[in-house]
Amino acid sequence: MSKLEVKGIEVFGQHGCWPQEKLTRGRFRVDLVLHTDLEAAAKSDQLEDAPDYTRIIAIVHEEMAIPSKLIEHVGARIRDRLKLEFPSINRVVVTVAKLRPPVREVVGEVNITLEG
Repeated sequence: MSKLEVKGIEVFGQHGCWPQEKLTRGRFRVDLVLHTDLEAAAKSDQLEDAPDYTRIIAIVHEEMAIPSKLIEHVGARIRDRLKLEFPSINRVVVTVAKLRPPVREVVGEVNITLEG
């Protein structure tokens, strides 16, 4: 089994439970590890034999554009949509990081990781 990693997808979104998070967009980072068979692409050197990471990134942007209270929810949506649109993907590991969350303490990020 092989894996495709797409790291550091930076996106703005309105995810959170606090009223100010619903009014302003926050910064997020999404990292993906996609477990799939890449042997056909390795042999053929053809895009149609590999998961198209430009489409993968577009899916992340589309799902991040839908407001959610919890980053766990948006992470699950990303995971499930990738598995639906790319049946060759056996397992997805998605990490969603909320950068500079609105808490009193200075915190660089809060993140969750979901697998499935």
